Parts: sequence; C-alpha cells; structure tokens
Amino acid sequence: MSDTCVNHIENYWKILTEDANESFKKGKYELALEGYLNALYRAEVLNNNLSDCFRLKVPFLQLYIVSHNNLANCYEKLNLIEKSEESLRKVVFFILYFFEKKLINQEEMNSELKKSVVTYLNFIKSNNLQMKDENLFFELLRRYTKETELQKLNTLIYA
Repeated sequence: MSDTCVNHIENYWKILTEDANESFKKGKYELALEGYLNALYRAEVLNNNLSDCFRLKVPFLQLYIVSHNNLANCYEKLNLIEKSEESLRKVVFFILYFFEKKLINQEEMNSELKKSVVTYLNFIKSNNLQMKDENLFFELLRRYTKETELQKLNTLIYA
C-alpha cells in the first residue's frame, strides 16, 4: 500500500474517532456506534498492512485497541453487554496474538496486555457475566506472561 494511502487511512481513523467521541459525549450513542465501527474498519485495514505501518510508524496496535474500547463503551451505553464483552475480549486476544508473533516491543505489549486484561475481567465481574473461552484465555495468558506478571494481574483483579 502506498505511503499516502496508509497515512490517509490513519488520519481518517482519527477524524472518525473524534467525531464519534463528540456524538458519544452528547449521548448520541447510535451515531457514535456508527462512527466507531467505521473507525474500527480503518484500524483493521491498517492491521492487514503491518509492514507499511511499521515502516511509517503508524500505531496500528493502539488504533485497534482504542477502536474496540470505544465500541465496548458505546455498546455498554446501548445495553448491548454481550457485544461490549466481545470487543474487550478481542483486544486481549489481539494483543496475545502479537505476543506470540513477537512483532512488537514486549514491554509495550506487556503494558497493553495488563490494561486490557484488567479492563476485561473487571467488566466481566461488574456485569456478572460468564467468561467465554475461559480456559483458552488463561492458558494464553500463562503462556505469554511471566508468572510474576500473572500474579500481579490476579492481585489487581481480585483485590
């Protein structure tokens, strides 16, 4: 993909997200949802062009994470709790995928993983939900995190 296209997609993601954030702040959740879904699509296009994103230093990981977190918040406001849970879960699995591929700085990944796991598990707990793919979830966490990091997460979650 050309540099111009990649930069245009990133900039359009920013515009869509800012517009959706404004709609969200005004309580126009359906309109915000539409904007967040369009922004997520742009983040997914960038994720399909990783080499270009690395070369141009486009923060594709953050764009994807922010997109799904925005969607989760919007779904929650619309009382679409299962869709909210799904978006938060996708963030965790997305980060774990990059852990496995070792494409991104592990310290950055560790920080993002901690935040997303705590957010996801707190959401599950506060909404009295049953975790989907629970065995896979914790097996992957064990595989890609140090035992001490996993213990810290447990402390944060169950404190």
